[in-house]
Amino acid sequence: MEKKLIITNILILIICIILFFTNDFIIKKYTDILFFKGYFNDLLAPIVMFTTINIVASIFTNKTIYKFRTMFIMIFISSFFWEYGLFFINKNTTPDIIDILYYHVGMVIYYFIYSVFIKQ
Repeated sequence: MEKKLIITNILILIICIILFFTNDFIIKKYTDILFFKGYFNDLLAPIVMFTTINIVASIFTNKTIYKFRTMFIMIFISSFFWEYGLFFINKNTTPDIIDILYYHVGMVIYYFIYSVFIKQ
């Protein structure tokens, strides 16, 4: 099970990285669709966060984060930090409640992927 967890999470991470760079270097240049210009990477952020956490946790400990409640609490806290906490550090950022929505949608997508492909 541990090997399957690590491999699946690595594959998810690679796909997210490819999607991120495709969005930043190709899609954003050739489209005016707001979702890709402003929110697609926010959707990928929690997926990258949880895959990274679970890869490291699978390698170094027996603990992983796959409970919906735990993931929700983590994304709830981190999304408010990313949107509002960073504003106090960098005044050039713009807090956006829609970003928080997409962080949560990304978390639900990751949970769905876990439920379908990883969970036995």
